[in-house]
Amino acid sequence: MQHNIGMTKFALISHSVPPERSGQAVILSRLLQNLPPERYCILSKQSISPGNIYLLPRPFRITRGSRWGLATLRQEVNTLIGRAQYLPALVREIVRIVSAERCTAIVACTGNLWYLPAAHAASRALGLPLIVYIFDYYSHQHLDGALASTLACDWERTILPNAAHVIVTNEVLADELSRRYRITPVVLHNPCDLTEYANNPAISRLDDKIRIVFTGAVYEAQADALTNLCAALEQMDEPRITLHLYSRFDLQWLERYGRRIIFHGNLKMEEIVTVQQQADILFLPLAFQSRFHPLLINTSLPSKFPEYLAARRPILVHAPADSFPALYCRQHGCGLVVDERDPGKLAAAIRLLVDDMTLRQQLTERAWERACADFDLRKIGPRFAHLFNTF
Repeated sequence: MQHNIGMTKFALISHSVPPERSGQAVILSRLLQNLPPERYCILSKQSISPGNIYLLPRPFRITRGSRWGLATLRQEVNTLIGRAQYLPALVREIVRIVSAERCTAIVACTGNLWYLPAAHAASRALGLPLIVYIFDYYSHQHLDGALASTLACDWERTILPNAAHVIVTNEVLADELSRRYRITPVVLHNPCDLTEYANNPAISRLDDKIRIVFTGAVYEAQADALTNLCAALEQMDEPRITLHLYSRFDLQWLERYGRRIIFHGNLKMEEIVTVQQQADILFLPLAFQSRFHPLLINTSLPSKFPEYLAARRPILVHAPADSFPALYCRQHGCGLVVDERDPGKLAAAIRLLVDDMTLRQQLTERAWERACADFDLRKIGPRFAHLFNTF
């Protein structure tokens, strides 16, 4: 059923858009799937499909010069060039497209340093409301040098209090931005199409091979937690327990744990549900130590989290105590949480999940309850569409 948004047409600006496979693109795809295509247009750096997707220019970047400590200087110069030349050009292009499409609102997603300030400037030039969609904490997301970080902080401080709406994916980020900027963000949890998870896998006794499954991107935001799991499996020395990684990312740094890990590569979208529902344990890691600011880690909501809940398999969360997944699973009893960087405690948690069939049943039942309560696309999609009825 298509959602009614009146005569509103909005321009959606995002660095990652459908049909890409990134978490942000998947979430946007779900939110847009029941909206009439004439009610929005997409602006992105990706030229990946025809229709109402407009290609935005890319910034000029100096790519050579990394020896003798020049990489840092190169980053700063690129940011200076971007602010002086690319940002004004980007604003002009957004104004041109939004005017031609006769949009009545602009939605700017995080993930690209330049898109948020450009969308803000364009909205002011055209007199249109701006909706900021924060998938990850903008001011802590950009690590391309000190100047980029400073600009992101300045722009965030200016733009968020003046936006028509600020959308966030979870309550931890909402509380943080509310405290910092005295705003009231709209919480839209990352939605999941629960109809894809209609099959209810039975919880049985675990006697034979035990599959711990991780699906999705693996990078520094998960790295040390994933390494902890591998170390825990080494300590346990249980040949029947193996970790199955389904990811398109290069995972050679984990090959020293090869006898405990089975690498499967990337999954097709239609295969993800089956793999998740066939897992004995679904593993959700977030880094304890990384080059990312702890607030970026703690306020993130991985797109796989609602999928894990919907899969109705026991979830093992290994993440900092103040992170949203850890807080949510503790509050609702829908996942077992290990919030210390301790392979021994992680091993103990795995043994508990393996041995306690009653616990596994309780976790899976509560996980499905929370998926239906907080992450159902049939509830979140209309809430997203309704935001445009307020203009």
